[in-house]
Amino acid sequence: MYILTALFLSAVNVCLYVYWYLKKSRKFFDQYGIPSSPSHWLFGHMKDVILMRKPLWVGFQEMYRMLPELRFAGVYTLHRPFVMIRDPDLIKLILVKDFFHFNDHGFTINKEVEPMANTLFNMKGDEWKNLRIKLTGTFTSGKMKIMFPLMKNCAQDIKPLLTECFTKNQPFEAKDLFARFATDVIGSCAFGIDTHSLQNPESEFLIMSQKIFRNRWQATLRVLVPNLPASYIKTFGLQFFSPHLCEYFMKLVKEMVIYREQNNISRGDFLDLLIALKKEKNLVKTKQDQEDLDKFMSQIGEKSVKNDAEITIEVMAAQCFLFFLAGFEGASTTLTFLLFELAQKPEIQTKLRNEITTTLATNADGQFTYEMMNKMP
Repeated sequence: MYILTALFLSAVNVCLYVYWYLKKSRKFFDQYGIPSSPSHWLFGHMKDVILMRKPLWVGFQEMYRMLPELRFAGVYTLHRPFVMIRDPDLIKLILVKDFFHFNDHGFTINKEVEPMANTLFNMKGDEWKNLRIKLTGTFTSGKMKIMFPLMKNCAQDIKPLLTECFTKNQPFEAKDLFARFATDVIGSCAFGIDTHSLQNPESEFLIMSQKIFRNRWQATLRVLVPNLPASYIKTFGLQFFSPHLCEYFMKLVKEMVIYREQNNISRGDFLDLLIALKKEKNLVKTKQDQEDLDKFMSQIGEKSVKNDAEITIEVMAAQCFLFFLAGFEGASTTLTFLLFELAQKPEIQTKLRNEITTTLATNADGQFTYEMMNKMP
């Protein structure tokens, strides 16, 4: 009886302490004079997202609109405070001029348990800085030009699908079509494989991709996990993504890297650039590459390049995974809304068609090139 009473009182004390701690954390912004609206004592401003009542983007949209007259406002995810920047001028300062003060995203990961989460986006401090400097050469216009034919080949597969729909006067699901297109592009440019998702909706790569973005429980975990203390994440082995997904993408990259290195194969994609970076330490080959690197070095307040970042297969796999995460949903959603706007505004559609036709006429063989795309209005 005494033991039960002691356990009960201990549990009550723990609960009271947690409640007190969380309530106290809600006063964080007061000491800095940062405005913030009332929030739930446990979930902060993300209650409906965490309880899966609303999707993640709605949660962020509601936070953005809480205090519409302000340039910035304080928000809470669980117990962690964040500043929501609303003013475009402030956003530009943070992302460009004063970026070297803001390069940490504040997320916590356990890269020993989940190496696929050790992406550039989640790295901090010198680890982020050293790898970002190395990767600068992979994002230049010259490297994008190399990948353009890969993207163009994927786009060619859309034409017969749309032609069939128009011929039969059948509607089609734009979001699904562009998700499959994005999968093909990312599979080709990042992982170096032809996924054929446009031709085969049952493609394994597409199915694995959809598991990342269409599982609401995993989306909730991606909000919760990075906001928990590092000791919790390490003790309980919490992860951003399911082990099955991580194993699939890690195995895919490892097999491709080993195969290319053993057979001396070059494809001109993002994975090729990472393999070259692993061997050569940097990718600065042209004047444009050097200018891009100098510009970035100036942004982060560095004067010299360090070669401290080791490019392992695990690091390569994580960056390919980041390429996928950043491109899949963003590309498919943007293209879907673009098509919707063009359908709603036929005058803009006509203008765009004329611009494309005029641009194509400048090339004798009628082929669309990277240079032509950049010259378009």
